[in-house]
Amino acid sequence: MKKFNIVRSIAALGLVGAGFAANAASIDGVITPETITEFDSGSFAQIVTKNADGSGSFTAWGEVTGFNNISYDVFPGGQLTYSVTSDYTTNQINIPGDTLFTGGVITFYLDNLTAYDPTNQATAEDGTVWMTILGRDLNAVGDTFLGTINVLGGGGGTAFFDLLLAGLGTDVFDTNTKLIPTTGEFADFSWGSSILAGNTTTTTSGGVTTYYSTGSGDLGASATIPEPGSLSLLGLGMLAFSARKKRSV
Repeated sequence: MKKFNIVRSIAALGLVGAGFAANAASIDGVITPETITEFDSGSFAQIVTKNADGSGSFTAWGEVTGFNNISYDVFPGGQLTYSVTSDYTTNQINIPGDTLFTGGVITFYLDNLTAYDPTNQATAEDGTVWMTILGRDLNAVGDTFLGTINVLGGGGGTAFFDLLLAGLGTDVFDTNTKLIPTTGEFADFSWGSSILAGNTTTTTSGGVTTYYSTGSGDLGASATIPEPGSLSLLGLGMLAFSARKKRSV
């Protein structure tokens, strides 16, 4: 399922030359370190809606802006984006305070159609599906996301996920390495997000209050990409050999 060609190898080698902490590799055009421990999302947005009876929902979207705490262009010519494509729901939203949500499916996209816009969820959903992950039970009763919004507008979120759909070449993330402390089970991914105070706006219409927030998020992973960065050197060597052969004819 994985693809690796000379063009991507050259891009990966350039990234190594720019100071990447580990050898570079590629998954369907996404330039990654050889070992991935974290997806970084410096541009993350969410919407929480609270109905008059206290029930509500949660959705979110964002752009992957790097891996392993290194920011760079991970998908040259486009963006690697993600979006909650099946909203989380709850019977009781607590603001301020902690809220447990159920459900939740997040889909990642290779997006080169429109520029990502943190105010428009649709711009994070208009590409080719790269990977889909499913919310994992946090407490053995079906809750899959713990979200917090405080009185100053800050907050955060905690969740765990399993790989649901490998998409293109992303089956490497099916690892079951992230411990869920409350259940003792293992998931493929762990999620943590942070929203600074003042980064939330609130509107109310027809008895429904909407909280729009921006912040940053990290998706913990544990994966080793099969194609090592050394293949980049092999690709360049083959390219140079081909050019030399043509000149000698």
